[in-house]
Amino acid sequence: MARSGDAAAVSPEALALGELVPSRVHGDFALFFTTVEGIKLPSGGQETTGYVLDQAGQAYWFYLGWDPERAMPALTEWEPVPIEKDWMRTREYRDARRNLGLPEPEWPETDAFPRTRV
Repeated sequence: MARSGDAAAVSPEALALGELVPSRVHGDFALFFTTVEGIKLPSGGQETTGYVLDQAGQAYWFYLGWDPERAMPALTEWEPVPIEKDWMRTREYRDARRNLGLPEPEWPETDAFPRTRV
């Protein structure tokens, strides 16, 4: 995961994810399609959902919430998910793959989203 040299510019959610995700994956990882949910955490920041891509190309869906017993942010939900064909068309997913050194994904065979080259 890329880390910013300016800690003040990093959100509380990104800091929490940077601490929590490494215990769930081996090696580097990239976040994509992250969304703050508008629910404030007691420690600051907000509950957040999104996806993690690991170095092996496996994706996980996560929910960053609150662990009341430990009184700290926690990955309250973590689930391996299959790669969806539509993700291949998004810059955010392709950038996550590129940042991990994974090969460029193949374009899905579908007429639902005709590809136009500019």
